[in-house]
Amino acid sequence: MSEVIILEMGQRPLVNFDSDLVELQMERSKELGIDICLESRVEKVIKMDDEFHVEFSTTQGTKNLICDLVVHGAGRVPNIDTLNLEAIGVETGRRGIKVNKFMRSTSNAAIFSAGDCADTGAPNLTPVSAYEARIATKNLLAGEDKFAVDYPPIPSAVFTLPPMASIGLLEEDAHQQGIEFDVKFGKTGDWYSSMRVGERYSAYKVLIEKDSGRIVGAHLLGPGSEEQINVLSIAMKVGMTANQLKGVIFAYPSYASDLGYMV
Repeated sequence: MSEVIILEMGQRPLVNFDSDLVELQMERSKELGIDICLESRVEKVIKMDDEFHVEFSTTQGTKNLICDLVVHGAGRVPNIDTLNLEAIGVETGRRGIKVNKFMRSTSNAAIFSAGDCADTGAPNLTPVSAYEARIATKNLLAGEDKFAVDYPPIPSAVFTLPPMASIGLLEEDAHQQGIEFDVKFGKTGDWYSSMRVGERYSAYKVLIEKDSGRIVGAHLLGPGSEEQINVLSIAMKVGMTANQLKGVIFAYPSYASDLGYMV
């Protein structure tokens, strides 16, 4: 049996996801035999013959481990520093080229930027990059700034075991924004959709604004959550209330048919 070790630099993994669901996911990972080492920063990786020697620092000092495979999952940084952009007057920020809502450089109108190399504040996700690229392309072909970005609620998913998905605000974000909301939380390990695949670690948390009844955040853990979140994305995009979503008749049995019980 393979031994899997995850070195996580932060105090907890998956900081952009709901902390309660992350705790459940970590319990499931440990049950599967995955060792998650928190506050562990990789310092160097050296290949020796058929092995990799990994040195990492922790709060207890420097440690080493030997393994057969190393997988880098910390993301990538756009390589714009070597492009000499200052020579053509292109301003950059911490996250990339500074652009306006038309995806055009704020300092050089001849330059467009999208995706990971654009400083938009939007999440660095593949569908977001594709959306921004479409806006930039439309404006290029139009020869003028006709199309502006208007980001809808953006879902994200992490394909852990089981998968986890999220859209909208976390509880702490909603509190900071002064939104009054109700929290619908429940564990779904005894629901058919989880039981039929033998998954005991599954749950949901949905934030519903009190005044409007609209969903302002949804966080899912369990089989099919990566698809359920897309349905919630549509609901939030068109401004459906929780009661309106409850009134939708879904095909059964399906993962989507669980949503009415979550709101």
